[in-house]
Amino acid sequence: MKYVIVIIALVASLAGFAQDTTMVFRSSNVNLNLRGENTQKQLDDPITIRVDLENKTLTIESTMPEIKELFRNQMTQPITQTMGELGDEFSLTIDKNIFAHFYLDDRKLVMFTRNDIHPLKWGIMLKEVKEEMPETSAE
Repeated sequence: MKYVIVIIALVASLAGFAQDTTMVFRSSNVNLNLRGENTQKQLDDPITIRVDLENKTLTIESTMPEIKELFRNQMTQPITQTMGELGDEFSLTIDKNIFAHFYLDDRKLVMFTRNDIHPLKWGIMLKEVKEEMPETSAE
């Protein structure tokens, strides 16, 4: 009987983990550095970041041409490494030079930086980030 309970608990926890493989974040408050120029905007149309850990992709949805330029119109990027445990603070390596830093505690920030360009020349900071439940498809 003890083993049955352990197996049921394990299956339940795995099912819960499978549902948590996608995270969605939205923000309308953006601060970006492009070619050394700093721009701060409050957007009507929020930027959406979708982190899909199962498929190892990060997708940025934005109508801002500056965001598209920073990501060279490649709005879906591969996640190559996770740094830190997923929680209030963690980072992802996307592409070969881009890092996504998540500060989901009281700071509510998501930042994108590159390791080959100074953050004052290339960087994005999303403030007042809200985490949302991912949309689920009917199967």
